[in-house]
Formats: sequence, C-alpha cells, structure tokens
Amino acid sequence: MRIRTKLIILVSGIVLAMGTVSMMISINATIRQAKTELKSTEDSLLTHRKEMLKVILGNAYTVIETAYRETNDLEKLTESIQGQLKNVVGLAFGTLKEIYEKADITDEEKRELAIDVISGLRFNRTNYFWIAGLDLTMIANPSHPEWIGKDLSGLKDVNGKRIFPNLLEAGKKDKEAFFNYMWIKPDTKKKSPRIGYAKVFDPWDWAVGAAIPIELAEKGLRKRSINTIKNLRYGEGNKEYFWIHDMDTKMVMHPINPDLEGKDLKGIKDPDGNHLFTEMVNVCKENGEGYVEYIWPKPGEKVPVPKISYVKLFKPLGWIVGTGVYVDDIQKSIAAKEAELKEQVTSSILMQLGLIFVVIAVFIVITLVVAKKISLPLINASLMLKDIAEGEGDLTKRLDVISKDEVGSLSKWFNAFIERLHNIIVDIGGNAETVTAASGEVLTISEQITDGADELSGKANSVAAAAEEMSTNMNSVAAASEQASTGLMQISPIPL
Repeated sequence: MRIRTKLIILVSGIVLAMGTVSMMISINATIRQAKTELKSTEDSLLTHRKEMLKVILGNAYTVIETAYRETNDLEKLTESIQGQLKNVVGLAFGTLKEIYEKADITDEEKRELAIDVISGLRFNRTNYFWIAGLDLTMIANPSHPEWIGKDLSGLKDVNGKRIFPNLLEAGKKDKEAFFNYMWIKPDTKKKSPRIGYAKVFDPWDWAVGAAIPIELAEKGLRKRSINTIKNLRYGEGNKEYFWIHDMDTKMVMHPINPDLEGKDLKGIKDPDGNHLFTEMVNVCKENGEGYVEYIWPKPGEKVPVPKISYVKLFKPLGWIVGTGVYVDDIQKSIAAKEAELKEQVTSSILMQLGLIFVVIAVFIVITLVVAKKISLPLINASLMLKDIAEGEGDLTKRLDVISKDEVGSLSKWFNAFIERLHNIIVDIGGNAETVTAASGEVLTISEQITDGADELSGKANSVAAAAEEMSTNMNSVAAASEQASTGLMQISPIPL
C-alpha cells in the first residue's frame, strides 16, 4: 500500500473518529440540554398554572370573606338589610301605585285589590309585607291576621321595647322609617333580632312595610356569596368552576354536580385510589391551604387525565373553597416541545455529519498535497535504486532537495550515497586496465606452466611404467625365493 493511501486512510480515520466523538459529545449535550429545557418548561408551566389557581381562588375566597365580615359587622349588616328592605318594599310600593292608578275600578275596589295583592307577595321565599294606617291600625298582615283592625302603637317586642315608636313622626316627615326589634322565631321559639322598614303611601295614608331577621340576613349573605361563587367561571370557554365543602368532607356547593351537595365525600376517590377530598381536608388541616394532584375524567369524557386543585380553608365557617384545572394540555405542550427538540437534534446530527464529511474532504485534499511532497522524493529514490540494482542506473542523476525536513534530509544523504557509490565505481573502472594487464601476464605464465606440466607429466608416466615393471620383477623373485625355502624344509627338517 502506498504511503499516500496510508496517509489518506490515517487522516480520514482520525478526522472521522474525532468528528464522531465530537458529534456524540455534542448530541449528548444537546439531549441533556433538551431534557433540562423540557423539565424547566414543564415546571414553569405547572408553576404558572398553580399560581394562576391561587390567584383565581383568592377572588372567590374574598367573596366569602367579605360576606362573613358583613355578617359580623352590625353596622354593615344593618346597611345591607336596610338596602334590601328598601328594594323589596319599593317593589311592593310600585305595585300599590299601579293599582291606585287603575281607572276602571272604584277606590274601594282598588284598596281591596291592593290588600289582596300585597298580602300575597313574598321575598326570600318566606318574608311578607304588611300594611298599616298612619295611626298604626293594622290593615293587612298575612302572618298575623288577628292583628287586622287593631291599634299597634303599643305593640312591644319580647324585650318590652315598642316596635313602632317613631313610625308616625317619621311617616309624616320623611315618608319612611327603619326600626329594630326582637322577635320570637315560631319554629325554634328563640329570640331573633329583626330590622323593619315602612314607606308611606300618601293617597291612602298607608304605610307599607316588611322586616328581615338578622339571622336570615346572615344566611342570605352567605347564600348570596355561595351563589356568587357558584356562578363564577374562568378558563377557556369558561368551563372551570369553584366548589365548597366542609372539614367533614360534606359538599356545601358544587355548580356542576349539585346532587353532591349535602353528601359525604370521604368515599370518593380517583382511578388511582386517591381519596381526593380527604386529602384536601388533610392539606387544609396541616397548612390551611395547598395543592392536591389527582386524575379525573373531563366532563363528558371517560378517560381520566391529570388535574391539579388548589384549596383554602375559611376557618370561621369551616369551609374549604376549591378549584382545579386539568393539566393534560401541559403534557401535550411538553410532547410538542419534545418533538420540536427531537427535530432540532436530528437537524444538528445531520449538520454535524455534513460538516464532518466536508472536513474529511478538505483533509484528504491537504493530505494528497502533503503526501505528494513526502512520497515523490521517496518514489524517485526507489526508482534510482531499482535502476542501480538492475545494472542500468545512471549514477550521475541526483534527487531534488526541495525541503529542509526529514524528506529533504533523506534526499540529501541519498545523493551523498549515490555520489560516493559513483566515485567508487569510477575508481574501480580506473584500476580495471591494470588488472587486465596483470591478468595477461598471469595467462602467459600459466600457459608456460601448463606446457612444463605436460612434459613433466610424460616423464612421470615413463618413470611410473619402469617402476611398475620393477615391481613386477621383484614380485617374481620373491615368489621363487619362497618356493626354494619351502623345498628345503621338506628335504631335511632340522629341529630348532
């Protein structure tokens, strides 16, 4: 594999590895940041929703608080009752005026009609109107018909106080009068303070009046506050509402499900088994107010979704005022935000991949240029060595030293090596003639030695033949001697 290819692979691998590591770090950081942002967004939305609940409930709480203050402030309560009395008596007075202005009946018939109509009028379900003359003779009283025709100027309440002490004087002067007195409630036989009001109808010298028990006024204020809260709505489409239950988990008012009113709520729990109203009571016992989270189906739906309620205890009455909102929209917002962040992460990954490939391409180009500068001198040196090895090298050629780095140093010392090799070859060439002449002389001498050797070889052959003949003769003599000795021993053996 060529150096250039190796460099390209190496650089590309390094850049790709570094880019991948960098991309993974960036992706992990982006994902962590996205998770943090999602958590922060969810917490922010929930906090905002909780704060909104707290503020909105505060408005409803103020209604109850104001009503309670009015019921415990005798002056304000009196003002409230007097205002209500003036309104209702004013309506009865208007009815009386309409009857008086009728032209198709006699004055006596008008009076009789007026008595019948006024006696049949009611307000606050049970409260009624009465009619008396300016001499305080009772003309109409549906609750006490036995008083009709009697003088009530001496009528006293249960405390012995005259009920109408200033009605005659006020009637003549201001045409109206308020008066306070203590009465006995028919059902409980208990004392009940009341405030009365009468207005003079001049054409007939009648005083039309009514009275309201302070206790009933207190209940009325509470009821009005309850009705006010009952009709309060907020949120998208004005679907969110308020409810009231007491510390015994008994429902006082629920605008959406009035069947719950008066019922014990201890057994009511969400699909997860949380006794939500009991939890609300516990929260109010501990802190006086707080949040309760649970799941509950939306109106008209079956699938339960997360809901957060804020409740606050009104201690004087033992009421817990509450309101809640569904927070599934927050989860939907978080899901949409998560999808958006995923798209951003995907776009970031694609962008970084593109950037990595661009960087790799740039580095490949740079590597090709650098590799060419590095490999070209090496290639030239390799080719020169190849030519030298094959015996066809031109030792006069030199490499170009184009840099001062290691490659330049290699070229420099390669040129020095070739220079020295060239000088050696030249020296060897200069001594070649001397070697050739000496070899000629050696050749002549070797020829002479060869001729002498041939002559010597011939003589040696003659000597060898004579020696061989002599050896043969000697062998014959030895054999004859051995035969003679054998014969002598056979002839006369001599003991030794």
